[in-house]
Amino acid sequence: MSLTPTCMKTLYAFILSLILLSLAASCSRRHRAVHREIDRISAISDVDPDSALRLLDSMAPALAADDNLLMHHRLILVKARDKADMPFTSDSLIRPVVDYYRDRGPSDSLLPLALYYGGRAYTELGDAPRALDYFRQALEALPDSANPRLRGYIHAQSAGIYYRQNMLDRALAENKKALALSSSLHDTIAMGYDLKDIAYDYMCLGFPDSAMHFFMHLLNLVLFLKIVLI
Repeated sequence: MSLTPTCMKTLYAFILSLILLSLAASCSRRHRAVHREIDRISAISDVDPDSALRLLDSMAPALAADDNLLMHHRLILVKARDKADMPFTSDSLIRPVVDYYRDRGPSDSLLPLALYYGGRAYTELGDAPRALDYFRQALEALPDSANPRLRGYIHAQSAGIYYRQNMLDRALAENKKALALSSSLHDTIAMGYDLKDIAYDYMCLGFPDSAMHFFMHLLNLVLFLKIVLI
């Protein structure tokens, strides 16, 4: 039985729709896979930023046509460069990333990280007020109790700015917040830095007994780690 022209058009439209849906699903799967790969490289950058930079460089050419993937890639590139102690010479790399995630709205999970690295850039560029504002915005963008590690980094970075501005009371308050978060995560390396910074704050404030108290905590932590690692 032959199909009428109307039926043929309907069949062609149905087949075309199936093809387009299949292509869309395939693109969506690839999109998610690339995001997962960038997240994997982000984790690598925490322990081996040089390897992360090489991986990011190798995948960059394939991302130019997709703004969402490109901005995720650039954000983790900024992170890896920072972890590798590569200095910020301008805000040209991070500023478009921050603007992109701001435009996407506060619900985007990468906005706090983008704002944090905006703060890191302005810290190194010597713009303390703008850096503190970015750190404040990053905290506000984080949902309650979400990502305590990033929250701790933000408090520690803010403390460093206050310390360099000789605003020691604020530096102490921020360092104590950072210590509470690193302790909750049992992050002994971050705890060591936080304890040291709190002790220095107390020394500068003229409270040597309090400083010694935190130095002793730091010593006990170092001795504990030495025992564990032997």
